[in-house]
Amino acid sequence: MVQCDVRYMKVATDIHDDTETDRANEDSDGEQVTVYFKLPENRLQEKAEKRLTCFRVSVALVLLAIVLVFARLQWNKYWPDPDGLDISKEHDDHHQHTTMEEDDEHHDGEDHHHQHTALYHHAVVLTASANCSSIGKALLQEGGNVVDAAIASLLCLGVVHPHTAGVGGIFSAIVYNNTSGSLKTISSTAPQKSPVPSVLQGIRELHSQWGRSKWRRLFQEAITLAQEGFLIDDVLARALESHKEQIVVSKLCDLFCDATGRVKSVGAIVKNQNLSELLQSASLNENNFLETLAVKLSEDLSLSERPAFLAAIQQIRGEINDSVIVEGEKYSVLSASLPFSGQMLSDILEQVRQQSLSFQDGADFNKTSAAYRDLLNLIQLRNSSSLAQKYPGLVDTFSFNTQNSHIAVLDQSGNFVIMSASLNSTWGSGRFLPSSGILLNSFSANSRHFNFPLVLRLAQDDTSLNDDTEDSGEEKEVEVVAFTGGLSAVFNAAVLLHNRIDLRMSSKETLSSPLLHIEPEMTSGFCLSSILNDSDKYMRFSDVGHELEQVDECVDHSLSLLLRLHANHVAAHGAPATHAHIDGY
Repeated sequence: MVQCDVRYMKVATDIHDDTETDRANEDSDGEQVTVYFKLPENRLQEKAEKRLTCFRVSVALVLLAIVLVFARLQWNKYWPDPDGLDISKEHDDHHQHTTMEEDDEHHDGEDHHHQHTALYHHAVVLTASANCSSIGKALLQEGGNVVDAAIASLLCLGVVHPHTAGVGGIFSAIVYNNTSGSLKTISSTAPQKSPVPSVLQGIRELHSQWGRSKWRRLFQEAITLAQEGFLIDDVLARALESHKEQIVVSKLCDLFCDATGRVKSVGAIVKNQNLSELLQSASLNENNFLETLAVKLSEDLSLSERPAFLAAIQQIRGEINDSVIVEGEKYSVLSASLPFSGQMLSDILEQVRQQSLSFQDGADFNKTSAAYRDLLNLIQLRNSSSLAQKYPGLVDTFSFNTQNSHIAVLDQSGNFVIMSASLNSTWGSGRFLPSSGILLNSFSANSRHFNFPLVLRLAQDDTSLNDDTEDSGEEKEVEVVAFTGGLSAVFNAAVLLHNRIDLRMSSKETLSSPLLHIEPEMTSGFCLSSILNDSDKYMRFSDVGHELEQVDECVDHSLSLLLRLHANHVAAHGAPATHAHIDGY
C-alpha cells in the first residue's frame, strides 16, 4: 500500500450557529487531520510496462535501421571489388581541397566544378560539362567504380554536348586496374566504309567486363536531362554560333532554334524527348538493345539506305585489347591515335632539350610563340619528305581535325579510365535523325583511329616532384596525362614532359603552359591557348609578319589533362579551362 500524508486546517467561517460555536470553542485551533489512501497496484504495473515497451521499440528500431543500412551497402556493392576497381568509403575523412595556389588548404564541403584543377580524397571526375562531372561523382558516391562513372558521364555529354558526343558517334577508352596492373584499350568496331553509331555497343562491352552499377542506373540522369531539358553552356553555345548558318536550315533547328528561328544561346533550355525515349529503351534492354537501336535509327533513313545501315549496325561490337606500351625516358606511352606517336614524341622532346627551348611563361605569348615557331621549323612538318618516310601516314594527318568529348576518372586506389567519344568533325555529318534525336558521325575508315587520345604515364620516381601535396611515403602513386588533337597532341606531350620532368614544374604550372593547336586550314602559323587567372586566352600566330592576334578560340580543340594520385589524394588538371570541369569527393 502506498501512504500519502495529506494535512489540512479547519478554517473559520462567518456562518455558524451556537452549537457549532460551542464545538469550535472545544476544538483547539489549528487541528490537523491525516488522511490515508491507497493507489491501485495495477496502475503502477501499467506505467512500468509502458516504459519497458517504449525501450524495446526503440531498440528494435535502431537494430532495424542498422540492418537496412548494411542491406543498402550490400545492394550498392560498397564492399571491396575482387577486380580492384573499388572506391573506398572513408567517411571519417570526407572532405576535399582546392589547389589553385598549389598549397594544401582545406575547404570542407565546397564544390569546385568550374576550376581547372582540384584535389580530393576519394575520387575525381573531369569532363567538359559541370553537369556531367557531377553525375560521374554521384555514381562513385553510390558505390559505382571508375567505369560506371565514366559511362554515366559520357551518356550525359551525349545529351548536353551533342555536337561532339552522343549515341551517333564512336567510342574508345583506356582502362587501368592498379591492383592487378592490367591495362586495356577498348574501342567500338564498325565496317570499313560505314559511319554508323557505335557508342552504345562500346560502352555495353566495357560495362559487362568491369562495370559494377546496374546498367539502367547509368542512363538515369541522361534520360532526365533529355526529357526535362538542360541549359546550354558556353561550349555548346560556341558550337551553335559557329555553325548557325547550317543549323537554321537543317532539322537541328527544331531543337536549337528559338521561336524566331534564331539559334539559341547560353542559358536557353533544350529538350530532346526522342533521345530520352531511345536512351530509356536502351537502358531497359541491356542484352537485346542492339536490334531495337538499329530499327529505331533507321526510321529516318530512305528505303534504299536501310538494308546496308541495318547490316552494318548489327556488326558493331566493342573490341578489347591489351594496350601496347612504348617505353620512353621516364614515361610510358599507353595509347595513341597515330602509329608513329611514340617515336615522334621522343624526337620532338630531344629537339626541345637540345635547343633549350622554353615554354614556361603562359603570360608571355611572344616568347612562347617564338619557341614553338623554332620547334616547328626544326621538325619541318609540312615540307619534309624525309619526315613523311620516317612517320608513315604523317601527310594524311593534316587534313583531319577530329573533335572529341573526353572523360577522365581516377580513384584513390589508382584505378583510372580515360574515355573519348566523337562525331569526327563538330556536328558530325550534320545529319540529324529526328525520330531518335541523334546526329550521325562523319568518320571514314582512315580517320576512326583519331578518336584515341595520346595517353602517357610518368614514371613513379617522378611523382614526388614538387606539387599539390606533401610527401608521404605512400606506395600508391599514379600520374597519367592525356592529349587530344592529332599532331598537336604529340607536340603538347613533348612540352609537358620537358616542363614536368626536366624543369620539375608542378602539375598546375605544367598544364597552364601554352598549348599548341596545329590547325588544318592554316598553311603556315598556328594557334596557342593558355590559362590566365583561371580563364582561357587564345592567340593566333601568323608567319606573315610574325604577328600575334587574339581570337575567341582555336579551330583545333586540342585538350590536355592530368590525373594524379599522391599522398592519399587524387587530383585532376585540365586545359583549356572551358573544357575542364572537375568534381570529386
